[in-house]
Amino acid sequence: VNKKTKELRESEQKFRKTVMDLDEGYYSATLDGVLLEHNQAFARILGFDEAADLKGTRLPDFWQNPDDRNVCLKELAANDFISGYQVEARTKTGEKITVIISAHLVKDTDNLPQRIEGVVLDITYRKQAEEEIKKSERFLESVFSSIQDGISVLGPDLSIRRVNEVMNKWYSENVPLEGKKCYEAYHKKDKPCDPCPTLRCLKTGKTEREVVHGPSSSDIKWIELFSYPIKDFQTGEITGVVEFVRNITERKKTEEEVIHLNTHLEQKIAERTAELTAKTAELERINKVFVDRELRMRELKKRIEELEKISEARKNK
Repeated sequence: VNKKTKELRESEQKFRKTVMDLDEGYYSATLDGVLLEHNQAFARILGFDEAADLKGTRLPDFWQNPDDRNVCLKELAANDFISGYQVEARTKTGEKITVIISAHLVKDTDNLPQRIEGVVLDITYRKQAEEEIKKSERFLESVFSSIQDGISVLGPDLSIRRVNEVMNKWYSENVPLEGKKCYEAYHKKDKPCDPCPTLRCLKTGKTEREVVHGPSSSDIKWIELFSYPIKDFQTGEITGVVEFVRNITERKKTEEEVIHLNTHLEQKIAERTAELTAKTAELERINKVFVDRELRMRELKKRIEELEKISEARKNK
């Protein structure tokens, strides 16, 4: 009996040491919340020095919302335990913290509750990190949604992972777009387009560009598509592609009008040049006629003068 008692005592001591060395806060309290025992981690979580002895402290003073404690006690009374119960608490300085509590009722031989034992995990920093992540996601979603051009995020297999509202509007007849192949959802084809800037982007790892036809059921006739690679920042592996899609229908119309006007202008210039060339030739011809006539007149005048001289000479004889 003494041997078993000794073994039991040693086992209890080992268990107690293990509990006291836990990173999670351990506590034992009366049913009305007076602290009976705790480990160092429990004191640290509540903002005390780890060596502080908090026995006799009233735990309800550390609950941020008394209603949370009432709900917790009701669940304990109904089920004898609670698991993963998240609550807002406060430290000795009043600083707000978020903790997860798991606890159970300790009963006597008559099955009557005597005290509460449990562990407390401080997840304040984790919650703050989660809030920062959510905040960043909301910001990115806001940016994603505010862009007035189309944005489409594709996987390496050309499956659509995400789109903004502009793409949903442009290709409304094919929504939901996510999960479909880009060439199916955007071009109603059963194989990748040729040429395809995204396939080139996946191959080269560089930004690629192409001008392609817009949705057949809309007024968008032409779109300019830029494909940007998404790379794992550690390995450099391409994990997807961001397609930036811009409606350039009006720009294409303007370009076509400019081309048409240039062609028309070139034609008019050619016609005018031909007309001027013809008129210049005619002027040159007329000028030549007048020059030739002038030369003949001079020759004729000279001949007359010569004849007059001969006639005058004969008279004098």
